[in-house]
Amino acid sequence: MPRGRPQGQPKTGGRRKGATNKIDTKHREEIIKLGITPLEYMIDILNDPDPNRPIEDRKWAAQQAAPYVHSRLSSIDHSGRVALDLSRATDDELKQLRDLIAKLTNDSADRRGISPPTQYP
Repeated sequence: MPRGRPQGQPKTGGRRKGATNKIDTKHREEIIKLGITPLEYMIDILNDPDPNRPIEDRKWAAQQAAPYVHSRLSSIDHSGRVALDLSRATDDELKQLRDLIAKLTNDSADRRGISPPTQYP
């Protein structure tokens, strides 16, 4: 048995798309009175020295201002392995890579008290 409205029929009833709630309307009215940008308004709420300002207002301001101030970090799935295509590397680049690996393994081995390998393929 299909649920919901039939496909192609307009939505009826419910909350209208884009409708504001009372808190949003209150904040917008305050912004219009002050004549500042929304970000400046939210930062002013965060920096308000009045200890009687409700914590909910500060939380709201922090949540709303965060995307404008801090970029989101994208999550990546990293296996821990790195694939290098060394087929086009020059002899000089390969020598630099060997020297770097030797230095890293020597430093790591020295810290652990292990003697490093003497030859690399």
